[in-house]
Amino acid sequence: MDIRTYFGKLRYPGRTIVAGKSEDGKLLYAYAIMGRSEHSRNRVFRKAGNIVKTVAYDPSLLSDPHLIIYNAIIRNTSEEIFTNGDQSDSIADGLQEGTGFSQALESRQYEDDAPAYTPRISGMFKEGCLYLSILRRTNGTCERSSWTYGDLIPGTCYTIHTYEDDGDPLPSFQGEPRKLELNHCQDAETLCSLLYDSLDADNRISCYAATVGEDDYLINRKGDRNA
Repeated sequence: MDIRTYFGKLRYPGRTIVAGKSEDGKLLYAYAIMGRSEHSRNRVFRKAGNIVKTVAYDPSLLSDPHLIIYNAIIRNTSEEIFTNGDQSDSIADGLQEGTGFSQALESRQYEDDAPAYTPRISGMFKEGCLYLSILRRTNGTCERSSWTYGDLIPGTCYTIHTYEDDGDPLPSFQGEPRKLELNHCQDAETLCSLLYDSLDADNRISCYAATVGEDDYLINRKGDRNA
């Protein structure tokens, strides 16, 4: 199944990671955010050096930055980190201290937003390998799952997202990362536009994509493209 078909069937996958390898061998990833409430929709992506963060579009409407304002992307020379929360900083700090991707997340767990208990999803490209993680609530405890893909197939990608689909409460993503076709995406702009356009038009907010070590592109529902 390809990206457009997969996400076209979902009304609310929530925050979403897609990462893989283009047909010409480039490593690509994208991170998209969605929102159902006015508070959640009051966000845009902003670049600040090697970091892409979520910020309030209208600061006067920001009542609680907890869980919605964070460094989503950290683009370092040796690795590129992309997550749905401030665990981006945990991973970056852990790597600097000499720990691995999964070990850096051991102090973290799912979000404290009962009754959803939104999973923390994380990804990283380092030395050609893709690392993915999900921390989710299962039977009252934190289930920690991580995957490493060292030999990605050109033209394919993997996705994880916070929710299986819309619901009340929102149902957490289940199982392992899902393998999809990249729809012939060869650069960040194409991947960003494809993922954003595939998401539900009522609930999508922003999308960011990058080619590892190269170009990037972002789309904000409230704001300009690639701002």
